[in-house]
Amino acid sequence: MFRKKAFKKLSAMFLLGISVLGAGFATAQQQVQASSFSKFADVASYQDSSESFFQNLATGDVAGVVIKLTEGTGYVNPKAAAQIKSAQAAGMKVSLYHYARYSGYNSAKNEADFFANTAESYGLDKSTVMVADVEDSSMSNPYGDTQTFQAELAARGYSNQVTYSMASWFWYNKVPTNYPIWVANYGVNQPGVDNAAAWQYTSNYNGMNLDMSYDFTGLFTNNSVSQAPSTDANTTVTTNSSANVATVGSKAARAVTSTGKVVRYFDAGSQWRKNGIVLINGKTAYAVGDNVYLYQDDTTQAGIVTINAANSGVTAVNKQGKAISGSSSKFTNGSQWLINSVTTINDKPAYQVSDTEYIMASDANGSGNN
Repeated sequence: MFRKKAFKKLSAMFLLGISVLGAGFATAQQQVQASSFSKFADVASYQDSSESFFQNLATGDVAGVVIKLTEGTGYVNPKAAAQIKSAQAAGMKVSLYHYARYSGYNSAKNEADFFANTAESYGLDKSTVMVADVEDSSMSNPYGDTQTFQAELAARGYSNQVTYSMASWFWYNKVPTNYPIWVANYGVNQPGVDNAAAWQYTSNYNGMNLDMSYDFTGLFTNNSVSQAPSTDANTTVTTNSSANVATVGSKAARAVTSTGKVVRYFDAGSQWRKNGIVLINGKTAYAVGDNVYLYQDDTTQAGIVTINAANSGVTAVNKQGKAISGSSSKFTNGSQWLINSVTTINDKPAYQVSDTEYIMASDANGSGNN
């Protein structure tokens, strides 16, 4: 894909740009070993298609590959079929990319259909990660046309989409970020763009003239590595000491704004300080940063409410918000209850835990109360 001369040696460590227990993403970052993240290569007709080539990559801890499939509306990588077969035989996750040349609405739709039709002809299903490689300098409206391209792919049933470009195009808002982003930025010690799902850090991996990337979310490799939590962020949630630490579940999770717009992804198993519970599009979400939220369903608290009581228990309320006498002896601190539904009572989120009983979100883990 993107070609740029590397001017500095890649540091062995980089800053991911997030803080496990901070209020946002931009300060006091933890350093994370780059080698902790799974790697994936992208290949085109320039690279080998033999099974031994991909087996050697897999032996070197490369867990995925993104194969160039199409370009414009007339080019198909002649090695694509063999590269897909060999990569699969090597146990690697296979994703596909399209080199975009579109200019205008119809052109973008036609390229999307060409990409989708070709992917289908190679027998890859709709769950395949489909990448829009947006970098060609001849494009007149890369932002809007990429949205058209991606909307057409979505209409064809492809929901796992990614936008790839160089860091500067993301800096200057030349490409959309409604899907996860994959940033090319060489010769530096970090992606240089907030909320990157993946970072292509070199175009000459091990002297092989091969682009290589780190996968921060598992999207390209089915692997995900969590940052080490701070010492006070325990994994258990049965005491108040960890009542406001959210642990992402077994899959990478969306981080969204208050309107539900995805702004990045959190690693499976990573932990985040919760500072309040809100409803976003009818779902409970934990506040974990400045206008950054994590859906409860994407955490280890999915489907349950854990009582966070300052004293021994909390008092449940009925649907009208009236306190239910004596219920605090039932809803004791640390006890967990299945959620029947989520609603609002007096304009505040509440969990229904029985036909008549509701627990206010302000009395649950994640409320921010100690």
